[in-house]
Amino acid sequence: MIDSVGVLLVGCGRMGRNHLKAIGNSSQFHCVGICDLNESFDGPQDLPRWQDLDQALLESQARAVVLAAPPDAHASLAETCLHHGLPVLLEKPLTPEFSRSLHLAQAFQGKGIPLFPAMVERCNPAWRLALTHWKSLGTVHRIVINRSGTSARPEHQTDVGHDLAIHDLDLLAQANPHLKPTLHEASPTRLQMRLQDHQGCTVHLEAEWDAASPQREWLVEGDRGRMRIDFQHRALVMNGQQIPVPKRDALESQLADFAATLTSRTQVDLGAALQAQAWLEAPIHATASISTFTSRGRRPTSMVERAGA
Repeated sequence: MIDSVGVLLVGCGRMGRNHLKAIGNSSQFHCVGICDLNESFDGPQDLPRWQDLDQALLESQARAVVLAAPPDAHASLAETCLHHGLPVLLEKPLTPEFSRSLHLAQAFQGKGIPLFPAMVERCNPAWRLALTHWKSLGTVHRIVINRSGTSARPEHQTDVGHDLAIHDLDLLAQANPHLKPTLHEASPTRLQMRLQDHQGCTVHLEAEWDAASPQREWLVEGDRGRMRIDFQHRALVMNGQQIPVPKRDALESQLADFAATLTSRTQVDLGAALQAQAWLEAPIHATASISTFTSRGRRPTSMVERAGA
C-alpha cells in the first residue's frame, strides 16, 4: 500500500472547497495546507495557510498540487508548480486561451511532470456507465446536449463556454475526435454550437447561465437505439429503460485517477481537453441563427426535451 500523498490546495473558492472535501475522503491524499491570494479567504482554520505559492510549496513539502484558482491565474500558478517539479491537478479550463493551454501542456510534457485536467464529468458514474453501453447504439448519428446553470460566474472573467460547455466538448473529443464545428453563436452567458463529422453524425449543444434550474443532459441516438444521460441526477435511460447507476463521487474518482497517474508515472493525455478548447475558439462563419435551435411558442426546458426524449 502506497503512502498518502501530501497535496497543497491552491484556491479556496467554491470548487476549491469541493476538492478539499474530496481530499478529506481520500485514502491516497491528505491536504498539507491551502494557498489563496485572497488574505481573507474562507477556509478551514486547522490547516496551514499561505498567500504566496512559492512559500507554500517550500514550507508545506507538498508532493502534488490541486489548483482550483480562477482561470486567469492558472498559467502562472501552474508554471510555479512546474518550477518546483510538482504534478498538478488543474481545474478547467487549463487556461483562458487555447494557445496558452497548449504551451502549458507542452511545458509539463517536456519536463515529464503530470498535468492532469480536472474535467470531472469524465468521472461522473452516469457517463462511465454510458460508455459501456455506447456500442450497443450502433452508428451514432445524432447527439443533443443541454448544460445550464442557475448563476453566472463573472468574477472568473470567463464565459459560459469555458465554464460549462467545455465539459461536454471534452467528452465529445474523447467519444468522436473527428467532429468539426459548423456553427458557433455565443455571448458570455449563452452558447449554441453544432458539430458534424464526415459520416453524418450531428451534435447540437446548448449551454447557458442564469437558467431557471440546472440541467446537464445528453440524448444520443444511433441506428440501433437511443440513450439519455442525466449528469445532474446521475441517471441513464437506454431505449426507455432505466439502468442503475453506481453511487460514486466524481471528484473522489478523479482524485483516484490522479493518484494512479502519479503511481504509474505515465504521461497524461491532454488531447481531449485541448481539443475541447480549440473547438470553443474555432472561428466559424455561421449560416444558421440561434433561432434554428429554438421552438415556436413555449420554450422547452432543455434541448433534450425539444428533441423528444
